[in-house]
Amino acid sequence: MLTEISSRILVESDSPTAKAIAASIGRMITSGELPVDAKLPTVRQLSHSLGVSPTTVSEAWQGLSAVGAIETRGRNGMR
Repeated sequence: MLTEISSRILVESDSPTAKAIAASIGRMITSGELPVDAKLPTVRQLSHSLGVSPTTVSEAWQGLSAVGAIETRGRNGMR
């Protein structure tokens, strides 16, 4: 899952920013490419895979959570 998400984000954006990451994940969710209730990679996993700061990925997750696209399940991760 991590490889698929990372490669998709990198294809859609030359320089992944929080907005670009959120937009890519949002499109994957609305298109059904990411199944409902799929466990998303951790902030650290995705930031390492994309070569960006964990803060950048955290901001993307916060933005998606704010609009109800994903939810935090404590120690069970983002879905």
